[in-house]
Amino acid sequence: MNYYIFESKFFIIFIAISAMAFSAIPFMRNSFADVSDSYVISQLNRLQSEMLLTKTKEGTFKNSCITGNVNGIVIDLIKNDVSKMICKTNSPLFSKMMTCALLKNRNYYCVDSSGVTCEVAGYIHSGYACKEI
Repeated sequence: MNYYIFESKFFIIFIAISAMAFSAIPFMRNSFADVSDSYVISQLNRLQSEMLLTKTKEGTFKNSCITGNVNGIVIDLIKNDVSKMICKTNSPLFSKMMTCALLKNRNYYCVDSSGVTCEVAGYIHSGYACKEI
């Protein structure tokens, strides 16, 4: 039996598998960004339902960004590498609330207390609802 031919076949197979694996790495990197954005969006939708419960239960959004269930979700998102979060209420009435997180595509995904979601390019300077941006 010729061992040289046997070993060269395995070497060629190894080279082919390695080339396929390295060619898939750029595609895998983009898919992880999509998964993390999906996580952020799902958490913000959960946060929106907490907003609606808070409004129904307490009648106001006073201190919602810094205490309670809404704040817990915001802190969880910050711990999971969301680089920028915006959480704001309209004082002194505290009748509106909006929370936004920066996605990997550099857009902000926002949820507001009226039940509307939006994705905004650039920084949010004003407004307490998606319809006001």
